[in-house]
Amino acid sequence: MMKDVLDIFNKNGQHEEDIAKWSLSAQLEAFTGGYSVEGEGLDEWIKIYYKAGCDSLIAYVSLSNKMALVLDEHIEKFKQDTKGYGFAYFPFDSFNEEKYYCSNTSLLPVAFSGIKWINDDFLNDETIEFDFEAFEIIDTGVTYLNPKHFSIYDLMNNQIEYSIINNGKK
Repeated sequence: MMKDVLDIFNKNGQHEEDIAKWSLSAQLEAFTGGYSVEGEGLDEWIKIYYKAGCDSLIAYVSLSNKMALVLDEHIEKFKQDTKGYGFAYFPFDSFNEEKYYCSNTSLLPVAFSGIKWINDDFLNDETIEFDFEAFEIIDTGVTYLNPKHFSIYDLMNNQIEYSIINNGKK
């Protein structure tokens, strides 16, 4: 079942009290241990990896929005390990499945404003009229997302890629 990603980003969720004394990376990597934090201080959304045999991406966290998108299987431990940071936690069964859409991309947080959105369904469905204008843009090799179906992984990596290309400027 497809879900509108705006249902996540436009909910404030249940925020905990913000009483953290250390940076998130210091807390998770040094004090708690077992974590690796990528992008703190560089990106709007940072990646959190858990080192259980091999590094696996378990969460995306926005310090400015106080949001944590966390894989279901890690959410309880992550909540415990990040208690005091004031996050609203949003559980996901997978970051890689294309089961999200965005009904209005202009309502997404500013961190996603640089993403190129192109509905490319006409490429795989002969019943849809061919969109020559969209195809011309796609043919240039531009990175884009289809607003009708994408994964959280693709959404986050396009946001991060845009931030890197533009030297952190939104």
